[in-house]
Amino acid sequence: MSANEAFNIASLKMVHDELLATIEQSALRLEQFSTDRTNGELLQNCIEGVRQIRGTLSLIQLKGVDLLADELLEHIN
Repeated sequence: MSANEAFNIASLKMVHDELLATIEQSALRLEQFSTDRTNGELLQNCIEGVRQIRGTLSLIQLKGVDLLADELLEHIN
């Protein structure tokens, strides 16, 4: 493992709990929206959560994972 990869893993461990909570909240909002498509606020909250996830992943520079978040944003926008 390179020093950069070790740094990225250490960075991920620091934000793990908050990142996991945001992922769970975004997934829940998307699930709620799928059953109540008239509530656009649920979808907007999901999108905001995914943007936060993407920003966090970009900051800790995990290769490829931020691209996955970009793809997800592209599909839910």
